[in-house]
Amino acid sequence: MIRAALVTMLMTGAAGATPVPAPVSIDGPPGTTCEVTLAHWYVLRFPPSSDGTLSVPLRFDPGGETVSILSRQGIEMAVEGLLCGPEADLHSSGQRLDFRRLARLARGGSPVTCHIDGSDTDCGTGTAAAGP
Repeated sequence: MIRAALVTMLMTGAAGATPVPAPVSIDGPPGTTCEVTLAHWYVLRFPPSSDGTLSVPLRFDPGGETVSILSRQGIEMAVEGLLCGPEADLHSSGQRLDFRRLARLARGGSPVTCHIDGSDTDCGTGTAAAGP
């Protein structure tokens, strides 16, 4: 109970803002999958996409600059990073986005799109890409 209260307090940020949806759309080759890293040790893995497109339902707290995802219980879980790539060798050839880059992309309030092409990932809002 104390842990849930602490997580809730941390996730609302200093200004007490409510996190808003900040989904990340992924466009890659067929078989693309993503996993979200939470709290150094917990990983939420998405099933691979047959057509290479995925949507990761992240959320963003503008008051605390925190990126999160809702657990099945509806609890905000802080996101440390997003890893996307081919299911067969995700950890060796997947592309990582850390929480700082995710927050920068989500800050503008526009939908975030990432295109994976081989060893390169190009992410941005609208048509402008954002570097690492």
